[in-house]
Amino acid sequence: MNVEEYLNVVGNLNLAVMDDPTALLALTVAWLDPLSVIEDLDDLGETDLADFYYSGDEMGAALRVSRDCFPGIYAEAISQIRDGVGYQQASEFISREITDQTGIPIDEYEEPAAYAYGIPMPFYGAEWGESDFIESNPLLTQLVLHLGASREQVYLSEIIEFSDKTYKIAHIVYASLWEHYDNPVHRSIMWAIGHATSQTGNSSVDFTHSEGYEWESLPWMPDEVDFASSIIREAEQIMTESHEGLLLIENNPYIRQTLIDKIDEAKAIVDRLQKKGKTPNDYISEENKNPFGLRWDNLHPGIVGETPTDTERVQLWVDAA
Repeated sequence: MNVEEYLNVVGNLNLAVMDDPTALLALTVAWLDPLSVIEDLDDLGETDLADFYYSGDEMGAALRVSRDCFPGIYAEAISQIRDGVGYQQASEFISREITDQTGIPIDEYEEPAAYAYGIPMPFYGAEWGESDFIESNPLLTQLVLHLGASREQVYLSEIIEFSDKTYKIAHIVYASLWEHYDNPVHRSIMWAIGHATSQTGNSSVDFTHSEGYEWESLPWMPDEVDFASSIIREAEQIMTESHEGLLLIENNPYIRQTLIDKIDEAKAIVDRLQKKGKTPNDYISEENKNPFGLRWDNLHPGIVGETPTDTERVQLWVDAA
């Protein structure tokens, strides 16, 4: 067969394919979704993502996750590969886009380990049994000392010990600030206390790395990705505002003294409850987070003489303190 005959045959085959809806559909699917052709769809759905990790197939894991949970990212990655982009670069594109869209920290893990065992989550929990954490978080440490925690020496290391009373005091103060959630100053102090004592209700904020790693990770499924992303985004906001609260407590004497006064009130409440055989949890509820009537409306006059209304003003106070 000469070249002219070969080209005629190819041309006739192309025409035949174009006239056959089934063949045309198959070509379209193969072009847009090559994984559906490489593997049987049922087998693909049952493939363990850890298999990609153990086989060293970094690109396979990234494509599988993006195909299942991020079809737009998957389509763009396939397009890049067809344009000649290398597998490593395409894999990095997928990971970067997933992190940008969801906050899931893919880049903190060695690929494809980030995909192998479920959705990786960040954990910011206070590690009060670790001296390195205490040394690198002096403002958070000072806050828990105000709340009644104590420094203890264990062998050559320093740790922070919490009594049951300390947690009860922190719970009263933290819960009472919920009444002023819309006020950025009160909310930032609330989050600082919540982070310090692991009571924000956000698992990424409340649990340490070692605690979080004991859980079974969320699977790479669209609904679970949305859930994980909501936790992560909320945790990022809490941690940012918590840091602002710590700076306000440290740098503004009026705010610090007001907080200390409220802590003293909470201590007295805990003592009275103990005599009755009661705890704060017997009174604090979702419907009434401040049953003991701690007042916080006098928190702001020492700063600007008016009630703050926006997060920008909080940052101004932090910068000016």
